[in-house]
Amino acid sequence: AVASKLPTANMRLNDCVAIADFSRHMTRQELHRDIRRDAVACATHGVLVPMAHGVRLHAVPGSHSPRNNLRGSFSRNEVVVLDVAPGWALLWDGMLVHAGDGATAEAQEGQPTRLRLHAYAEPESEQRPSDDSGDRSILETD
Repeated sequence: AVASKLPTANMRLNDCVAIADFSRHMTRQELHRDIRRDAVACATHGVLVPMAHGVRLHAVPGSHSPRNNLRGSFSRNEVVVLDVAPGWALLWDGMLVHAGDGATAEAQEGQPTRLRLHAYAEPESEQRPSDDSGDRSILETD
């Protein structure tokens, strides 16, 4: 499961941004969580909405639980690649370990490719418990 605790009706979208790749040299993001590992009661979810083909998210299934004992190290073979087609949206638990995709071979330098929207779905009553980087202390091993 990518999300185990579904958002409620009192959710809002925050930090909505449009993202596109502009360089064929862009590498995949490092594995991370969107919120701090100690924020076990947080209901923040990530949202990805592709506006073009080729949008992918790298994720570690099950890495968002158990909330009181989250792992910080994962092997590369635990990472799965999720292809998200235009017309679909991906919603994931903010504790899920994931990474944005790197550039594709079709990317042309300086030209936008794989346009997508990214946001956070959060309860109206909750402040996102993160710093500027969420949880970037994830170790990825061979």
